[in-house]
Amino acid sequence: MATRPPAERRAHWSIRARLVVLYVGSVSLLILGSMIGLLYSLTDEIEDDDREFLYDQAALIRVLIEDSHDYALRAIELMQLDPDRNPKPFFYVRVMDREGHVLAATPEMDKVLPIDVFPIASRPHLEIIRWRDHARRSFLIGALRTTDKQRILQIGLDESSDEMFANVLKRNVIAVLAVGLLASAALAALVARSALRPLTALTAATSTVTARQLRATIDTAGWPVELVRLATAFEQMLARLEESFERLSQFSANLSHELRTPINNLRGEAEVALAKSRTAEDYRAVLESSLEEYGRVSRLIDNLLFLARAESDEIKIRRDELDARRECEAVVDFYEALAAEHQIETQLEGQGRILSDSVLFRRMLSNLMDNALRHTPPGGKVTFSIVPLADGSLEVAVADTGTGIPAENLSRIYDRFFRVEQTPPVRARNDGFGLGLSIVKSIMSLHQGTISVESEPGRGTRVRLIFPAHRVVR
Repeated sequence: MATRPPAERRAHWSIRARLVVLYVGSVSLLILGSMIGLLYSLTDEIEDDDREFLYDQAALIRVLIEDSHDYALRAIELMQLDPDRNPKPFFYVRVMDREGHVLAATPEMDKVLPIDVFPIASRPHLEIIRWRDHARRSFLIGALRTTDKQRILQIGLDESSDEMFANVLKRNVIAVLAVGLLASAALAALVARSALRPLTALTAATSTVTARQLRATIDTAGWPVELVRLATAFEQMLARLEESFERLSQFSANLSHELRTPINNLRGEAEVALAKSRTAEDYRAVLESSLEEYGRVSRLIDNLLFLARAESDEIKIRRDELDARRECEAVVDFYEALAAEHQIETQLEGQGRILSDSVLFRRMLSNLMDNALRHTPPGGKVTFSIVPLADGSLEVAVADTGTGIPAENLSRIYDRFFRVEQTPPVRARNDGFGLGLSIVKSIMSLHQGTISVESEPGRGTRVRLIFPAHRVVR
């Protein structure tokens, strides 16, 4: 049995859920960290205070014992009889002689703090440890020996009330944390819902886009700047898609038209040839005429394949060092007979060397020369010029004194199958496909160069090919 890939089985969290979890987690860590820090700080402060209290009381009692033994014992007895004299209600004191006999002690101290749980008193400085009884009550206890080593002082403090306070504080921290979690979750859900409302609107607008309807109106009033940029980019993308669809439709219609003409011609000639028996010469004439149409279809398909390969980056150009003037001369020489036939003068100016693919470079020049001759009347002139520019780039230009291109058509001259209508036509026969400048632009893109066209109706057209500095040989 086929199983779904892990990516399909995995549950996907919404952005809202992720924002809520991240927000609640952050707030929880912040509250928990603050509370734990406060709790430990408070408990440490209480313990330090208790230890300081024991040190102070031990020092005071030790001095009293050493200065006036009877007075010290009397003070301990008064503290036992009068609770108001006891600085803390759970404070315990025991004084013993060097043999360990109890001289004075807090009542019931033997039951609470037996003698043997205290550390051994060997110095006149109090040594404090923590001890727990069988009921898990916590005590701070300590012992010292007087300077004359005749008396032992044991002192203790019950910290049960402090631990109870700490436990209450822990429960309060947990309660505050729970309330904080609930409040932050509710607040995060509201904030996330409000923040993601533009995405909901954008999703709704996206769902309305179809192949027939590529426009979507999005109201971005009150949106964050980032989402406004996203919506703007989305609308621009739709506009580009719509333009591409329109061009594709126009391209399909033009392609159908361009293929229909030669195919109909071939079919008509074949039908006429087969209508009745003919001589070998007649059939030969039909085949020669058909061959010309086959050539036209072949050139069309070749041009379309070249454009498709150029757009998909399948064409790898060579970096041959070329003499631009020599390449231009070769193209001019090739078209010299056609130019002379139509009484068009050709001229070549300038020098320059570039790194280019020789085949593609000549194809560009041939397309431009063919266009120039096609739209230049008798007595006109076609000029090739090669000019190094100040930024290190090289300009190769082809200028003619032909009919020119109307301003309203300049933006479409790179569209496939687009041809400027001429009335009357300069040439009686125009077998161009309207792909020449599209091919030139694609080749210049492969060279990381640019193409620009300057034209004035009735005065001529100038096409400039700019090769970047890194492709110019100095």
